[in-house]
Amino acid sequence: MADMATARRYCRILEDEPEDPVFAVCYDAAIQYMTGAGVPPMADNALYDLGVYMLTETWYDARGTMAIGQVPTELQRSLQSIILQLRYDEGVGA
Repeated sequence: MADMATARRYCRILEDEPEDPVFAVCYDAAIQYMTGAGVPPMADNALYDLGVYMLTETWYDARGTMAIGQVPTELQRSLQSIILQLRYDEGVGA
């Protein structure tokens, strides 16, 4: 499952940089967003991890210019594709 340490590396945050509570909020919100979209947290699923990391990076980098929870147009298609694929895979496995 996506983890905060890998999310920090995905966002190119150096290991020696202090923990940022805003980053933690963005990461937690990304997981909550995926759950709200019908995709529960998934272990060992690269698509799930990528979706969480993409959202975390977008919201963290755009903090102050967009509300957490908004998905910019340029990310919308990629994220929708990931969510649909994950929901489809989850349904097939049930």
